Amino acid sequence: VNPSDTLYILGDFAFGGSDVIKHFLSQINGHKILVKGNHDRYSAESALRMGFDEAYDHPIYLPGTKGKILLSHYPAREALDNPYIVYNLHGHIHGGYLDLPNFRNVNIAMNGYHPINMETFTKSLDSMGRNRNEPWLGEWFAKYQVFKSGNPDIIVDQSGKIDLEGTISLTKSKNRLT
Repeated sequence: VNPSDTLYILGDFAFGGSDVIKHFLSQINGHKILVKGNHDRYSAESALRMGFDEAYDHPIYLPGTKGKILLSHYPAREALDNPYIVYNLHGHIHGGYLDLPNFRNVNIAMNGYHPINMETFTKSLDSMGRNRNEPWLGEWFAKYQVFKSGNPDIIVDQSGKIDLEGTISLTKSKNRLT
């Protein structure tokens, strides 16, 4: 790790008190970001005092990846069958992995005790994963929408839920007329 690098540590950094953690952190170059794990039994604020540059109690998205890489300690359920997230890089599973294509255990023991260079993951991301700007009625939540007021471009049932097929047909027929 070079001094100009950013190092993401996905939890379970070290056992011991703050002096032990400070000692290990002082030997690591770069901007050190911690996503806390279940064995990191100190607050994010304490992590900053010990020498981390940033610390989080929750998963974060890797900057510059348009939300396509989720960094977490535990494998993140939100990445399961999520067409937007290309990878969930996680820790927690010591000595094993999930048999799922977009989950990768980056526990240092799984990688020969070396950090992973993120260029491996980010070069091809633009062509992977679904774009978050989906067309109207193509959104994942379209069939769950409930409308309170009348809209001549939407067909709804008695409960106000959208009739997706009917609305798409109506939209297509209106577009043919204009």
